[in-house]
Amino acid sequence: MATVWTIAQAALNEKEPLRKGIYQVFWMESNAMAAIPWTTVNRLDVSMMFQKRTSLSKPGWVAIGDSYAESYPELEPKQEQVFKIGRDLKIKKGLENLQGQFVDPRVLSVETTMKELAYEFNEAFINGPMINSDGSGNPNALVGIQRRIDDLDGQTGLADAKVIVGGDGGNGTAFGPTASSANRHAVLDALNKTLYFIDGKRPDWGFCNSTLLLAIESAFRREGLFASTRDQYERIVYTYREVPLYDIGLKADQSTQIITDTEVQGTSSDCTSLYWGKNGVWTYTHGWEKEPLDVRDLGELQTSPQLLTRVDWTLGLANWHPRALSRVAGIRATT
Repeated sequence: MATVWTIAQAALNEKEPLRKGIYQVFWMESNAMAAIPWTTVNRLDVSMMFQKRTSLSKPGWVAIGDSYAESYPELEPKQEQVFKIGRDLKIKKGLENLQGQFVDPRVLSVETTMKELAYEFNEAFINGPMINSDGSGNPNALVGIQRRIDDLDGQTGLADAKVIVGGDGGNGTAFGPTASSANRHAVLDALNKTLYFIDGKRPDWGFCNSTLLLAIESAFRREGLFASTRDQYERIVYTYREVPLYDIGLKADQSTQIITDTEVQGTSSDCTSLYWGKNGVWTYTHGWEKEPLDVRDLGELQTSPQLLTRVDWTLGLANWHPRALSRVAGIRATT
């Protein structure tokens, strides 16, 4: 059985200084990476047969000595695959290890690239593969949780995987300090409905953008629901029903929100969403890698006096349960 690990554990336990620093960057810059468990499987794809939870049949009561009716559970194949992400970093020879530099430029370039990689993973975690600059799909990017939830639409028993606060044909519902108590409770009802959709009625995390997170903090204070905890870096983490809520953050351009405030619902074009998820390697949602992230010093280029460092990671996102993810949409967050 493959080992299960987290980004926090990798950052704490890694002995090699460069790799340790990389995991620390991921831990700090990617709530998505840090929120899910990981495993390492040296394959390009993994497949499983699992029981569709909506197809369970009713067992029979029979008299002593009678035979049971036959039942054939409906099994569904599921396949997940890995994708490659990385970059080649070049720095002019002679700039490395300069005296008087507080940080080696080559080390700084690797750290900057790791932040970019973390932000790119955050975006793909939610929106993949629709992550190109024009909003189109990238066939080489992993499939994010929004697409996975959308794929459940129309399946029997899974309608609450996505709940729109104002109803399918309604407009966005205001939520925040300026919203009415009735509107705030309408959003809370939707949060509860999608939370209860998750298997066991207990997700491990929730993701939204900063606008909604601030609106949640404000609304929770007004409704007497405010609660928080702290992570390993002593950062405040808001919670709802003891489930941590995280800001997914910005894209690599550090200006565009990954979960936007411009989702359209009815005549409202200023809506946003919140996503719930449940963790579990081979059971619910988790990350996996074909092999550990690789940062290689390839030395000086033959064609020019530049030093080349290659960052290479083959990873994927997996979800094995139809009730592992859910979404609340149609929220007009105000702060």
